[in-house]
Amino acid sequence: MRKWIIGIITTIVLALVVIFYFVLNNRESNILDKVPANASSVMVIDLKGLTAKLLFDELTSSEKSTDKLAELVPDSLIDIDWSKSGINLMDKAVIFSSYSALNDSIGLHLILPLSSEAELNTFVDSLGSKINLEISQSGTIYSAYSPKYRILISWNKNYVVATFLSENQLHNTKFQSDVLSADGKNSILQDSSFIGNLRTDFDIIAYTSNLKVYSNKMNPFWSDNIKSVCSFFHFNDGELAVEMKIEPKQNGLLDQLFDQPKNKIAWIEKSDTSFMAIDLHINPFSFFKIIDQTSSIKFNKEKIPLLLAWDGRASFSANNDKTIENEYISYDYDDDFNKIEVRKKEFENVSDIQMHLGVNQKILESISEKNPVAKLKKDTLLFKGSNYLIKKAGNEFLCYSKYSDPPKLSTEKAPGNISASVNYKGFMQILKNNKLIGDSSTFSLISLKRIEFNVYKKDEIVIKSKFHFINNKKNALFSIAENFE
Repeated sequence: MRKWIIGIITTIVLALVVIFYFVLNNRESNILDKVPANASSVMVIDLKGLTAKLLFDELTSSEKSTDKLAELVPDSLIDIDWSKSGINLMDKAVIFSSYSALNDSIGLHLILPLSSEAELNTFVDSLGSKINLEISQSGTIYSAYSPKYRILISWNKNYVVATFLSENQLHNTKFQSDVLSADGKNSILQDSSFIGNLRTDFDIIAYTSNLKVYSNKMNPFWSDNIKSVCSFFHFNDGELAVEMKIEPKQNGLLDQLFDQPKNKIAWIEKSDTSFMAIDLHINPFSFFKIIDQTSSIKFNKEKIPLLLAWDGRASFSANNDKTIENEYISYDYDDDFNKIEVRKKEFENVSDIQMHLGVNQKILESISEKNPVAKLKKDTLLFKGSNYLIKKAGNEFLCYSKYSDPPKLSTEKAPGNISASVNYKGFMQILKNNKLIGDSSTFSLISLKRIEFNVYKKDEIVIKSKFHFINNKKNALFSIAENFE
């Protein structure tokens, strides 16, 4: 009976969402008309979709996600009943940033649709009794400023704009008035790249077209090599799907990174025990240049000569640790203090890592001649003091632990230039075993099961990733919320 009632209520809720969708799509203006064309970043949030998921979770779950989400709100913020704010939760919300050369600052703004201007007026008046608000009016636009929280809001009959001010920013209602009065002729909708990325099958879309404004907070390499970035987030039951489209600048290092080598691809067949698997098919020259420019890691090819032979193809598989048994000779003494030879056993955990490398054979063979730590023996490159060896298999070279069987190669086409999968629980366990994280680490408590990652290039660089949660019946949005205390 309970399932039958829930089914009826859920159907009614979803029907109401559809009705609201068609009604609200006939509004006077599009919320994106209000976002200026020079906005540095834009995030579009599908409120109606997320609200429907929240309502569905409330009806079908024994643990209310709203309670958990409410716990995430800082205690320093006042208790507010947003249901009486006049804000329309069955439309879209937009967050955008704008750069001001006047004080070299980035402003963060939130635009929300209104269902009732009168309700918002009453709501703001009630807030004024709890916190200090400076309220003003100019024509049909109202404004309120909180010195304590440094938040400035302005609204008319259709929308409310909130601006979060930094310490060096002055509160000025002119910008917000311009946003509310905008007719779309000079809006973000004039950006063809943004329009081309607008989709209806994602809950959140985030777009950035001017990375240079963030140059003081990020490595300049990215602004020099990227024209725009658009990300898509979709919260499904048990899964968060994230897609990113990067438009690289032509002939830059990032663009060249995905120039595929002409050599045939070979991949390691992944084992069921793999907790991490990575496949690469990239331009090695660009790869080392990018690492050199964006991180503190410096590759010295003289000290690591194997890098000289790499052609950009690699396949990596890390499996669960193996326990090996080592027998050794020790000495003991009898009652008469005579020395006795004793055979003993010890057990050691060793990592089972397999790797396939695409290399230039002539360069690889020269390594054994120039490097005293490597020795070439019957198509096998041995390294002193290492448990790993490199063995030739046809025209390919495999690297694996001497305690495990050689990996098998697959000729199946790879999904992209870079692909990876991680068994999250297994990976966390390996980190714990090696004392890299503790049992109470936030990372080890996250209820993730598996992560998939794939990168390929067509006209743009496309990054697709999926985060699979242990509870596959609960929406990923609320599974994420449950990981925060």
